Amino acid sequence: MRSRLYAEVARILRFGVSGGLATVTSYLSFLLLLKVFGAPYLAAYLVACVLGIGLGYLLNSGWTFGRGPTRSWRQALTYAVAQVCLLSALGWLLTFEVKHLHWRPELGALINVPIGAALGFVVMRWGVFRRGPNLR
Repeated sequence: MRSRLYAEVARILRFGVSGGLATVTSYLSFLLLLKVFGAPYLAAYLVACVLGIGLGYLLNSGWTFGRGPTRSWRQALTYAVAQVCLLSALGWLLTFEVKHLHWRPELGALINVPIGAALGFVVMRWGVFRRGPNLR
């Protein structure tokens, strides 16, 4: 039982590192496209999001959840759809916090980070990567 707990804590930590790397990559890509290449901000944002989601999938499928070579296009698409749904839900939550609770956007976005991370882990752990060899 104790080894399962340690394995799950390690998986949560790997999820955090993977998410952090994907987020930093996405943001730096956005800045590079916007500032260096002069791309329109929405185009830069879209490309940066795709890069971040792609890196997140590779890290989570290969390292966090131990799927490795069993990756598939179907799983990648499921991952991308889950990410878009999570981002949409967090966007809705931020709008609610700002418009109805009268919070500053900075506060709402900050509070949404751990909420998004927790929801993301649950969706990835028991949804997208539920059949991984290390997930018994």
